[in-house]
Amino acid sequence: FWAVRERVITGLAADANAATFDVLKRAAADRSSRVRVAALKALGARRDAALLPFFRERFDADDSYQAQAEALRAMGRIPDRSSLPFLDKAATMS
Repeated sequence: FWAVRERVITGLAADANAATFDVLKRAAADRSSRVRVAALKALGARRDAALLPFFRERFDADDSYQAQAEALRAMGRIPDRSSLPFLDKAATMS
C-alpha cells in the first residue's frame, strides 16, 4: 500500500547511513508518485551535489508533475550553480 511505503520513506529521511540512501534512491522510482515525492524530498534534504545527476534523471524520467517539481526543488537546495541552466530550462516548460 502506497501510504505505508510513503510513511517508511518519511521515517527514514533523517537516517544518513548508506543502506538508507539506497532505499531512498530506489523509492524515487516507486510506482506511486506520492512515494516518489517523499523519497525525492528526503534525498533533497541531504543537499548532496553528487545527487544532481540523479535529480535531473528523475525529472526527465518521471511523468508526475509533483515528483518532477520535487526533483527541481531538491536541485535548488544544493548550492551548485551548475544546475542553473537546467532549472532555467525547466522553468520555461509548459
